[in-house]
Formats: sequence, structure tokens, C-alpha cells
Amino acid sequence: MLSMLAPSHPFALLDAAMSDAISLSRMPALTRLDAAQPRLRDEGARYALELAAPGVAPSDLAVEAVDGRLTIKGETKTAAHTHFCNVTIALPQDADADAASASSADGLITISLPKKASAAPVRIAVTTDAEMDEASDGSDDDDEAARPYQLSVVAAGLAPADVVIEASKNVLTATGATKRTGAKLARRFSLPRDADAARATASCVDGILTITVPKRPAAVPKTLAVKTAAEQPPEPEAPPPTPAAAKEDEEDEGVMV
Repeated sequence: MLSMLAPSHPFALLDAAMSDAISLSRMPALTRLDAAQPRLRDEGARYALELAAPGVAPSDLAVEAVDGRLTIKGETKTAAHTHFCNVTIALPQDADADAASASSADGLITISLPKKASAAPVRIAVTTDAEMDEASDGSDDDDEAARPYQLSVVAAGLAPADVVIEASKNVLTATGATKRTGAKLARRFSLPRDADAARATASCVDGILTITVPKRPAAVPKTLAVKTAAEQPPEPEAPPPTPAAAKEDEEDEGVMV
């Protein structure tokens, strides 16, 4: 940097400035041309994502999906520049990261995420047995990661047979009604991503509905292999017309009106 001391020569300050300029010109510059946050496009049966990463080689890219997030990282160094990208986006609940694919061509990263098939709601039986909450026994050895989620809902006037609980994806619905007491229940709960709603249990004792939802095991990161343009399968060519079709075309062209 420029010296703060008084120069001993009239050209010393100019020499220092030129030296700094030369030193800065030799340093590789960081280049990230596109700072816009990419967004997923809903294309019906799948989600699509395009991210501009000019200068980043496909071999330097790392694409990983875990815990409902997609992370795209890459860095390519040259003599004059360092090109990089580092983006993380949240994935919808129905995005199938296990079936996702990624490709990179001409500085453009393309990612395709198929949607999961819609599953029928799972009916959860409501029992009259009190749920034992093993996670709240006061033990210092409790594993927070394995502790299930628990919901308590007031359902006064409703018997267990009057309550209907269904699980669909990460949503629980609890409904119920009875003419005997006139009591009604209509509740909807959004659960965390690691909640295993299909294995939930429920009990209704003395007007208190207790729903216990276990957690799924820790998710394993899914690494996507980034394909290059040369690795992409060629688009299928249209088959040549059959002789009959060619004859029909000739006849159509020769019809006089």
C-alpha cells in the first residue's frame, strides 16, 4: 500500500502508486456475474431450476440435496480470474430429490426435480390408552434427535370413536363431531420435515386428544452427478415417413379443388 511517510524524492510517491497498481493487476480477480437468487419453476410433473455460472467448469461443481434444501457450489480458478457460485434454495415438500438430475453446459446449470406421487391419506386409529411419553421421563440421557413430536388437543365431549385423524405428507388433520354432546373438532397441523406422520399414534382420554409423531432417521445427503453437454442423451429423431404416409402426402398435394 502507499506509504504514509513523506517521500524522499519527488517521484517516490508516483513510483509507489505504480507499484501498487502492478501488484493489484497480478492478483486474480473474483468473478460472479449473476447474483440473482434463482427460483424453481413448477412445470407440472416436475420442478426446474436454471442457474447462470459462467466460467465454472462442470467438473468443479458440487450439487447436494439434504433436509429439504438444494446447495450448488463451484469454483474454477484461472490465471486471471476465479469464477464461483454458491447458492442454497429451499425445496417444496413434494420435490423428489432422490430422482433429481443436474447438467451444465455453456455456463448454465440446469436441475430437474420430479414431483413425488401423491399418496392417499393414512388413517390413524384413536385408542383409549394413555400415551407414555418416554421423552419426558426426566432422564439426562434423553436423545433430543430421537424424541418424537407430541400434540395435545382439547376434545371435551368427544369419544375416541368420534375422532378421525388422517396423515397426508406432513399434514395432520383431526376432525370429529357427535350429536350426543354437540361437540365438534376441526384442527389441521403442519409438521416439520423430519416428522413421520404415517407412523403417528393417537389416544383420547378424559377429553384430551394426544397425538405422538415419531421422527424419521437423519437424512443422508444426496449428491447429484453434474452431466456435461456431451453426456446428455441425444434427442430422438423423428422416424422417416412410411411409404403409405408418403403416398398419402403425395395424394394430398395433388388434389384439385
